[in-house]
Amino acid sequence: MAWTGPMSLTVEMDEPRCLWKMEMTTSPAFTLMSAIGSRIPERAWHSQLLRRAMEGAARGFLGLGSVRLSGTMPNGQYGVLTPRRLYPVERSRAIFDGVDLGRTVRSRETPCIGDVPLSARAVLAIRRGYFEITDANEYVRTKAEVRTVDLP
Repeated sequence: MAWTGPMSLTVEMDEPRCLWKMEMTTSPAFTLMSAIGSRIPERAWHSQLLRRAMEGAARGFLGLGSVRLSGTMPNGQYGVLTPRRLYPVERSRAIFDGVDLGRTVRSRETPCIGDVPLSARAVLAIRRGYFEITDANEYVRTKAEVRTVDLP
């Protein structure tokens, strides 16, 4: 990844081969939502009430469609996404494994990851994510594999 300008980003990958260039813009609404999102304390994002309020603002204020910030991911984990800054993508072009994916459009159907609807509008979201392993056996396996480090 490389920022090629103040609002231009290029993402390049070797395998599978991908070249993706995008140019972002902003607006007063996106600037306001980014200012709010970047100031929300980490602990507050655990509140479903806060997440639902932010989803409503994203739908009504930013026109992102029926987005959700939490839900079950394809691997069965429950995830929470916490947007800090949002930038609408003005132009984008991607070539993936030799196939030109075309230009940026607004999706007629809401794309999803698992049961979590994403933005129908192209948006660069700078955020964090939290995931909870809901399968008890996977949790025990994962916990056993994770090495803890005692800090002085």
